[in-house]
Amino acid sequence: MVKAEKAFKWVIAIIVIFGILNAFYFLNLVVALKIALPILCVLMIGSILLQSGKGGGLAAIGGLGDQSAFGTRTSTFLTKVTYLIGAAFIVTTVFMFKLSVPAYDGYDDYKRSS
Repeated sequence: MVKAEKAFKWVIAIIVIFGILNAFYFLNLVVALKIALPILCVLMIGSILLQSGKGGGLAAIGGLGDQSAFGTRTSTFLTKVTYLIGAAFIVTTVFMFKLSVPAYDGYDDYKRSS
């Protein structure tokens, strides 16, 4: 029952995060996406640097080679958070690209020919 509750919480988090991003996109809130993108960048960099790699990496600084700074379950939690932030970063980048490229409607060609 505990796994179902955790899965439900992750599904709700995914729906909320991508729902907010979709609202920004469909309402053409480019400024909100421009603000969200650097925040997601910083969060993703932080979540990646907090993870302990197989070879130690930055976690080995200060003697934390085989230990996790926040316990043993943190690596799976941080991995899931990193995937979620990474996916939100990619979706935000795609939305920013779609909003920054002007849509072609063919009206200019019609206006020039007549």
